[in-house]
Amino acid sequence: MIRTNGLKINYKPLEVVSEVDNIYIIRWDYAEVKETDPETKLLVDSDLAVWAEEILYHKPNEAELRKLFTKYYNDITDNKILSGFVWNEMPVWLSEENQRNYKAAYDIAVQKNGATLPVEFKFGTEDAPMYQIFHTVEELEKFYLPAVSYVQQCLAEGWRMKDAIDYSLYKV
Repeated sequence: MIRTNGLKINYKPLEVVSEVDNIYIIRWDYAEVKETDPETKLLVDSDLAVWAEEILYHKPNEAELRKLFTKYYNDITDNKILSGFVWNEMPVWLSEENQRNYKAAYDIAVQKNGATLPVEFKFGTEDAPMYQIFHTVEELEKFYLPAVSYVQQCLAEGWRMKDAIDYSLYKV
């Protein structure tokens, strides 16, 4: 899969390059490019668009397209979850392991009425680590609940992207 750009008029969800050689180009995730007008500094439409595309050397079926698109949107969702959450101006890496650690720390702190606190987490980046100590259940909750909400929001956005695919555009 590659990400490419071109003129809006060149976008075709399915292009049969050669039926004889079984070459097909599948395109999806189309978005029009906006440019800044130098005089008004406002965003305006351009003649360009960006999209993802894959070249296949066989006629694709719907099951294969579903697998391709699902992986693409799942990867976008996973990457957004991993590196898109910012809490108190600190980037937070939400790997599955970190999510489990945050949940465990929160659940135990709630169950034990804060007896397991303080707890310290490393946020930020590898190059610029930031450490946060949570002394109370309330402090930990102010971090944990937004993190959970962020993950749920990312998952819901991913589901909507996958649900919006019109597979009828890819019939040969």
